[in-house]
Amino acid sequence: MIASGLSTNPTFFTLRQGAAILDSVRLSPQFLSTGHFRSDGLRRTGTRTFRLGDEVKIPYHLPLPCRHRRTGAYPLTLDGRFYAAMDFPHRPKHYRTLRTTVAVTEFGPGFDFALELAGSEVPFAVELCFRPGGTLSGVQPLDAPGNYQLVEGTGAYTVGEDRIEFGPGNGATRVTMDPGERYTHLNGRLVPDGLRVYVTGRSPARLVLRLRTS
Repeated sequence: MIASGLSTNPTFFTLRQGAAILDSVRLSPQFLSTGHFRSDGLRRTGTRTFRLGDEVKIPYHLPLPCRHRRTGAYPLTLDGRFYAAMDFPHRPKHYRTLRTTVAVTEFGPGFDFALELAGSEVPFAVELCFRPGGTLSGVQPLDAPGNYQLVEGTGAYTVGEDRIEFGPGNGATRVTMDPGERYTHLNGRLVPDGLRVYVTGRSPARLVLRLRTS
């Protein structure tokens, strides 16, 4: 939903190493304008391991069966994303599904994120947003100010003697951050302030993103 407060913020992880601050980690699949990954809960799976996950199912509405056809006077109904006079309850549906899992493991010097996206084939981007005031290395600047991409290897964010390393990169897939039609329809945005680094890919995919502090 669109609402005020942290309850609708798609950030699922933050990290601080002294003055080096990772304000947010977000995941955005470009899946039929459904927006950022938002977990259905947090589960502890071990002493130092946690699991986030969600499944999104979007219907394609097929033609009405003959017995439900009228002369255009159909009831106004909700399909889960929008209202229309299309009599959604009586329409057969074909579903596209995207299942996302993020397994978080804590290490002494940092964390590992094992991300898995299964089901539909869509581009996605992991966004790491660092608080301004430091220096990025190992990344490539993009067209928009404050946007960078980690294509390969490991990047780092440094403030004085404090440092957060992240990676590896996953190729140069085009960056697509889709906040979802509920925001774009109202000219809204979900771009966090700071230095934004993107690791990109295409589902179905499995990748491990490592964060290390020093």
